[in-house]
Amino acid sequence: MRTSDVQLAADVAVTQDWLRPYITDVSAEANMAVDSGKNVLVEGTQGSGLSVYHSTYYPKATSRDTNAAGFISEVGLSPRLVSEIVLVFRTFPIRVAGAQAGPLNQELAWDELRRESNSPVPLDEYTSVTRKLRRVGRFDWEAARRAVMLNRPTRLALNFVDYLGFENREASSWEELNPQAKGFIEELENFRVPVSFMGTGQTAAVAQHFT
Repeated sequence: MRTSDVQLAADVAVTQDWLRPYITDVSAEANMAVDSGKNVLVEGTQGSGLSVYHSTYYPKATSRDTNAAGFISEVGLSPRLVSEIVLVFRTFPIRVAGAQAGPLNQELAWDELRRESNSPVPLDEYTSVTRKLRRVGRFDWEAARRAVMLNRPTRLALNFVDYLGFENREASSWEELNPQAKGFIEELENFRVPVSFMGTGQTAAVAQHFT
């Protein structure tokens, strides 16, 4: 669907010297890094439930797989090389604006979430390009269970723990979390995967909790 006046990065690199070093065969470079003893981190995009293959809301899905197996395949690495799979959850999932993005479990207003979390500041989140207000909903435990089944993670990461109470903002230890946050994390660990990382604020404070 590109128009004729759009140039690919590989074409621009021919005339723009600054871009040339960043154009490479990704699979070859990733495999070369592994073979030389380096660690390679592959970061996926979007959410497990948006997979074109595994979404329960098709056609309200994206055009590709959005699970660990799909990410590693796209990069051109063998699944035999994977040592860790970190599955990231949000305490309150989001979607972009509009019905075309599909359903969202128990959707609520940002002002309601602000009141529940006792946040003194607005929590509204906007899309990075169009600057449209995102939609937000409550945690979907069944969707989380399915994501764990599809990805078989070795660790879980939980972001926006401060939405479970503003007193969790910038917490950097398990002891600093409120009972609601601790209960949420303990319920997540019923999936038999440890929650090893927790995001507690805009400064990306990280706490580790091992059971």
